[in-house]
Amino acid sequence: MFTRFFFFPFLILSSFILFLSGCGESRNDVYEIALDPLWGFSDFKEKDNNVLGFSTELLRIISRDEKISFSILSTNWDSLFSGLDSNSYQAVLSSLHPYNFNLQKYDFSQLYLSIGPVLVLPIKSAYHSLQEIQGKQVAVLENSPAVLILESYPNISISPCSSIAEVINKLQSGQVVGALLPLLTARGYTRGVFKAQFTIASPPLNDEGLRLITKKNQKPLLIKKFNKALDKMKKDGRYDLLLSEWELNTPTSS
Repeated sequence: MFTRFFFFPFLILSSFILFLSGCGESRNDVYEIALDPLWGFSDFKEKDNNVLGFSTELLRIISRDEKISFSILSTNWDSLFSGLDSNSYQAVLSSLHPYNFNLQKYDFSQLYLSIGPVLVLPIKSAYHSLQEIQGKQVAVLENSPAVLILESYPNISISPCSSIAEVINKLQSGQVVGALLPLLTARGYTRGVFKAQFTIASPPLNDEGLRLITKKNQKPLLIKKFNKALDKMKKDGRYDLLLSEWELNTPTSS
């Protein structure tokens, strides 16, 4: 079950229509794009609405720039991809990763919002990066993809934690010299009550994030125009401004 909660009434201004041979896609299509407003398993803490606002505003700008129309649908995380598979809509916004087995079934846009883990350090830390840390412990949430990142640094000891509270406690007590936390979680803590204690010391350390996803070979024009508009926004500065507007700017874009 899904609900239409927002509609972009941007109509094609030109009467010229480009048909793509073999894929049944044209510039005058209204693309229905579904998302889960709670973002499924992605733990954005109190940033769900920020991510939602950023995503819908990004689509509005792309709709205007590329002269294509979007209809945005709200659905639950557990039915998001079944709806895409059954052609209930043409695309979804999701953090599903483009692993090889997913690429066999879906097409992915480039990353439009990075949410991967970042290195969090005490303000007065002697370290500035994972490469500098030798023979010390770094905290990470159990079963987090960040564990794989730390495993590639054999001189760092992994300190698994069952909760964010445990991570913060270990940082405060000096049991660990740093921590890997999801970007939006880290932002919340380093710009909130712990602003004077901790800082984000790295950009996202993997390619986790939100992408536009379609069924394999079904909407290549949509993917192409989405990527084109996103590249343009990054070059002319509007992307960074939009991130800042929704308080989602990362260490590499602030």
